[in-house]
Amino acid sequence: MNALLSKLSFVSICYNDPGICETTQSIKHLLELGSKHIIQNGGKSLNSKDFLFSQVYNEEDYGIYNALNKAISKVQTEYFILIHAGDTFIGSKNDLEEIIIHLNKTKADLSLNNQLIGSRRHFSNLWKPWMLFFGAQPPHLPTIYRTDIFQNIHYSEKIPVIADFEFFKSLQWSNYRKDNKLLIKMATGGRTSSGFKSFIFVNRCYLRVYGINGWLYILLRIPFKIIQTIKI
Repeated sequence: MNALLSKLSFVSICYNDPGICETTQSIKHLLELGSKHIIQNGGKSLNSKDFLFSQVYNEEDYGIYNALNKAISKVQTEYFILIHAGDTFIGSKNDLEEIIIHLNKTKADLSLNNQLIGSRRHFSNLWKPWMLFFGAQPPHLPTIYRTDIFQNIHYSEKIPVIADFEFFKSLQWSNYRKDNKLLIKMATGGRTSSGFKSFIFVNRCYLRVYGINGWLYILLRIPFKIIQTIKI
């Protein structure tokens, strides 16, 4: 049992998605060392016997963010990271150990890290909290959270697709760190990561939720997203 890795849970949501097998395989070595894995499945066909190192919950939900809130409420470790069906962990055991050591030492609420979306790199290096006012958020999936912060805040279940952006806006950004490890390769083809149609759909969500301010987010988040593909 690895004392550091046992402080971390991986949280996955899916709907009978076969991609969860690839996801689980990518973290199997970490689960064997003591990390936990919660799978919140909106369908009823995942058999826990097929995921020996994971905790599988086959429960109906009311959408992505309802499923996320359900899954996070089941986390019993000090920290967690999101990794959904089809996403794969591409970091290392040493990366996670180093992050957890830093979080333990600094008592920070979260650690910002990096991800791949297809062939595009999404870095946290140049991101600053003030960028949220211009529609730009840090990489969502490779963020490692202190579980306790979810006692007071949750993902909004009324906002479509971009509730992760609203969640980051609601955080107090006085206590975070950047570890800048490349941890997650995000699956493409979803509603937010499958090209031009996704781009249009997400922008419509910004307009629906934020009205006039949505135009500001749409126009300004694009150059910020370009900046976040630059590694320094």
